[in-house]
Amino acid sequence: MATATVTVEVDVPADVSVDEYERIDDGHAFHVSWPLPDACRCETCKREAPLQIVEKSKFLVIRDLDLWGQPSFFVYQERLHRCPRCGHRQSLIPPFKRRDVKYTFRFEDHVLTALIGSTAEDVAQRLSISAETVERIVRNRIDGQT
Repeated sequence: MATATVTVEVDVPADVSVDEYERIDDGHAFHVSWPLPDACRCETCKREAPLQIVEKSKFLVIRDLDLWGQPSFFVYQERLHRCPRCGHRQSLIPPFKRRDVKYTFRFEDHVLTALIGSTAEDVAQRLSISAETVERIVRNRIDGQT
């Protein structure tokens, strides 16, 4: 039996590297990484300090654009910054998503484009997401959240 090799060129956001690819059922998982900052501003005490990384064993999965009509996901290891002054731990948010969501900025753009001439329910069904997620994406954009 012959084996085949397929090369896929993936357009990823600036400074994001694809470290590994994994095919999962009818989807695609891209293990990604990006350069971490040298310093971080604490959400609690508001002081900036050199980055002190706490790596968790948990991997986070977020939705990205479809590949060949199938969903694809960015997978990355969760990392936290521990403030040396107050001890607060906060997540280091990747440059390709907003806090507290499970999808990339470009997936948001895709959802908004898909809404032209369609309803939230139509887009949700087409992309296998909930209509509530479609509505949340619209609200975030209207509110100007980045």
